[in-house]
Order: sequence, then C-alpha cells, then structure tokens
Amino acid sequence: MANLSRLPRELVLLVVEEACRIYVHSHAGWVASLCLVCRSVQNVVTPILYARLFIDLHNFAALDDLSRSENRYRLSLVREVHTSMYTSTQTKSDGSCFVDPKFAPLARALGGMRVVSGPSRTIEALAHWNPSLCQQLLSVYVTDTTAMWRALTRQRCFVTVLRSVTYVHLIIDFETRTDLNDDLSALRGGTNTVRFLVFDISFYVQEREQLATFELEDLMSRLDAIIISSFSAVQRLLLRPRCIFEEDAHLMTSCFAAWAEVKRDRRLFVDDVFVPIYDEERGSLDDILDLEDALEGEALWQRGRQLWGA
Repeated sequence: MANLSRLPRELVLLVVEEACRIYVHSHAGWVASLCLVCRSVQNVVTPILYARLFIDLHNFAALDDLSRSENRYRLSLVREVHTSMYTSTQTKSDGSCFVDPKFAPLARALGGMRVVSGPSRTIEALAHWNPSLCQQLLSVYVTDTTAMWRALTRQRCFVTVLRSVTYVHLIIDFETRTDLNDDLSALRGGTNTVRFLVFDISFYVQEREQLATFELEDLMSRLDAIIISSFSAVQRLLLRPRCIFEEDAHLMTSCFAAWAEVKRDRRLFVDDVFVPIYDEERGSLDDILDLEDALEGEALWQRGRQLWGA
C-alpha cells in the first residue's frame, strides 16, 4: 500500500478498479470495504460492487429494505440480476398477470437492469413490476424447464420479455418433450428479437436407461417446429446435452449432428463437453452450473462447435 501511495492518484484508482473487477464475486466483502477508504475510491468501487446482483433467500430482506430506503439509487447501478428465488404461492391477480407482490419495490428500483437469470415466474414478477425491462433487457436466462410454463397464458409479461431480448436460454425436459409445443404455444406468431438461443436438453433419469434414437428424433422434429413458429429470426442455436450419464450425452450429440446434416443448417451448434449435473452426495448441481453460466455472460451463447458447414 505504501508503494501505491507514491503513484499518481489516477493510476491508483485504475489499480483499485481492476482489482475490484477481478475479486468482486469471490471477495465481495473486501471490495465493499474499500468504499471506506475515501470518496474517490468509493466512486470507483460502488458501480462495480452493484453491477452484478445475486438475489436469494438470505439477502432478499436486506435488498428489499434497501429498495425502500433513500439509498435505493444504488440499485439503479445494477446491470445483471441473477436469482435462485421462486415466487411464493401468495400471488395475486394484477391485470392479466398472476404475480408475487413482494418483488414490487425491488423490481422498481432495478431501473438499469440489462441481464436477468432465474425461474420463469420470478422473471415474470420483475418484468411486471418494472415494465421498462421489456425495452432495456438484452438477455434472459431461464433456470426452470419449459414444462413449468403450463400457466404461460397468464404470464403476459414473461412472454413479452422473451420476445424482446437478443439472447435467450431455455431448459427443455426430455421426459416431457411431447408437451413441448403446448408449453411454448404462447410464443407462437408475432415478432421477436431473439437472435442467439441456447437449449439445454435435460435428461434427469438416474437409472441407466439408454436413450432411444427414435425418441431423440421425435425431440428434434418438435424443436424444428418450435424454431419455425417461435424463433424464426434466430441466427445461432446452441444445443447443450445435460444428462446424468456421459453415454447419453454423446448419443444426443451424435443425433444432433445427423439432424444438422439433414437440415444443412449453419445456425446449429452443440456444446459437446460433458458436464456432470448430478452428484451422489450433493444431489443436483443445477444451482452451481447456473452460477457458472451467469459469470460467463454473453460468451455463453458463443460456445460450442458448428454442426454443419464448419
């Protein structure tokens, strides 16, 4: 620190800024403590500290208090919101939406949000209580499966958000693929601005039940219909097998490759690096994987290899 003090003030602030960007996630408490050094350092640290916000059951009450306080302007600095919270059963009808009112103050304070990830109904609540999100969001990462969208006709704000962003991540439950067209029916027709799309194909069967090729062919025919009806403007579609057993993931990848060859579609990509989604001791690893994806940012949508025409 003594050596730093001899440097020009502007250079010291640049060093502080770079250190904060590197350690803000792994050592958030230390980064926050730098705000106590002086006003100049505080002005550098605060936007970095609030740029990416993680909301969970442990910090929601504190964030809710902040959103109601005179310091709520700090939440306007937030550009990314990542939450593992699901809405409660205490939803209420507000217009054509059924939303959880507890998110209202926080959603209204998050005026600068550009990226959001979390369960569909929580995203719905944030979008409902802050209508400007549909104009300013760039990417949406949905962490629950499309099978959870059965009440999508009541989630008007969620549908509007999905149609208005550039980057979208969705999870498809392989076991409920026969309902896929119904699950996404609210997205049919109309215009949307989605250009980069990620489909995680989740096969969460813990017994060694080998996937059948005809089942995968059925899935791909349904994906074909969805792309045409709901995401016709997509420029890049990344498919990510998410299976408990590695051999199932490899089979998915080979079927995706054959599908792309038949379609001769340069937009199709696959991320064929096997990613464990379940651990016998810890159970599901979904929350950990969602966090890793969140930290990757827009680079997530650029992963994978081209399946045809490379």
